Amino acid sequence: MESAHQTIDRLLGALEALTEEERHLLGTGAFPEAIAIQERSRPLVDKIAELMLTPGLANSLEPRVQMRAQDMLSAQLAQIRKLDEEMEKYRQQLQVIQSAQSRAQRVRPIYCSPYAVKGFISFSREA
Repeated sequence: MESAHQTIDRLLGALEALTEEERHLLGTGAFPEAIAIQERSRPLVDKIAELMLTPGLANSLEPRVQMRAQDMLSAQLAQIRKLDEEMEKYRQQLQVIQSAQSRAQRVRPIYCSPYAVKGFISFSREA
């Protein structure tokens, strides 16, 4: 039977692979697929967290396992920062679009007024 240390090591390896796949998908803009990867990762994270509640286990993990977990956490935090920056950029672009739509809504009545020129004006007939 597998020890808790071995189980955490194995689950951490699987989680690293899924995290790398998620990072790639997010980089290519495949957001629905990245969400599916997150859903596949959740049971692994839950099991690791459950095992880590075993008294004394966290302190007895090998330094390389602790380092792998720390590296993965750092990579996830960097990905979150990157996504936050992207969301802010898109929010700003959306504000510009909404501002343009608002201006267009205010200008539209001018072009629909009874004083607006109907039809196409051509100066070619006057020549």
